Amino acid sequence: MFKEFISIQKLAILKADEDGFEKGLVKGIREGLEQGLEQGMEQGLEQGLAEGMKKEKIYIAKNLLAANVEVATIILSTGLSEEEIKAL
Repeated sequence: MFKEFISIQKLAILKADEDGFEKGLVKGIREGLEQGLEQGMEQGLEQGLAEGMKKEKIYIAKNLLAANVEVATIILSTGLSEEEIKAL
């Protein structure tokens, strides 16, 4: 009878360990997904802003070129390279 009690106690401990592991795993996965999503959104926002700023610089450079502004002035005004401006 004492051996049965010990066996039942060991099974209960094993079951508790399994439950704790599963809960910890689920929590870890959930937190990892949330963190990954947050980082992805931040990176996407940063990338989108950078692309938008680049497009704005190109728009400005095209307008300055149309107004016959010197390339050197456009470089200073937009931060674009001479090659980028000549490609417009």
